[in-house]
Amino acid sequence: MTEAEKIVWELLRNRRLDGKKFLRQHKIIYEDSISAIKFFVADFYCAEEHLVLEIDGHIHDSQKEYDQWRTSVLNELGLRVLRIQNHETHFQETFLAKIRKSFLKSPPSHPFLQPRPGLTSPIPIQYPSNAHPMPTQCPSNPILPSPLPLSFFQREGAGG
Repeated sequence: MTEAEKIVWELLRNRRLDGKKFLRQHKIIYEDSISAIKFFVADFYCAEEHLVLEIDGHIHDSQKEYDQWRTSVLNELGLRVLRIQNHETHFQETFLAKIRKSFLKSPPSHPFLQPRPGLTSPIPIQYPSNAHPMPTQCPSNPILPSPLPLSFFQREGAGG
């Protein structure tokens, strides 16, 4: 984690910003045009706000086209992206105000994030008492046909 990311994490962790839950170094999984499952690691992610927060250092000056493509993929997944430059993190009040301004004022309009017609509440899934409570399909993410094994999410070299 960079120094700027450490500053941001201290301001966001444990719901310190308006009670919003942020995750750091969060994997966001997507399917590319050849049906391969890939992922991005977002610097920070708030599921409640459908917000990816990226802290950009000098390396991003030379990869603007890649960042634009990545943002478009995240937008297609119904996520919004807020990019903050490293130097902006030193002005905490301005930086926090920029994040607050990006918070949703109403529910998102992306079709994946809307309730399905005719459903007013989630349908409870009944599991046998000896079954593992993991559905065979992943209804919360229509891109993924089934849950990925835990090993997919573990970092290389990390025990587990």
